[in-house]
Amino acid sequence: MRFQKNVINNWKNSYNKLSKIDQLILRSNLLGSDLKVTNFGGGNTSSKISMKDPITKKNETILYVKGSGGDGWRFGFY
Repeated sequence: MRFQKNVINNWKNSYNKLSKIDQLILRSNLLGSDLKVTNFGGGNTSSKISMKDPITKKNETILYVKGSGGDGWRFGFY
């Protein structure tokens, strides 16, 4: 007897051309839209992205966090 459905990889190679921040948003939305792999009511997706600081002009590593909870579909997030 099988209780768990297989998870489908919805990532397309064309997504690799997006910016790192856009990839984070898309990845978070893909995860949040699949109730088999997300937390109901809440969850986060994060990524460390190296970017140039607008003040110091130095490259800095910044942690970006986006909500990816399973109930986001109710609010039209996905």
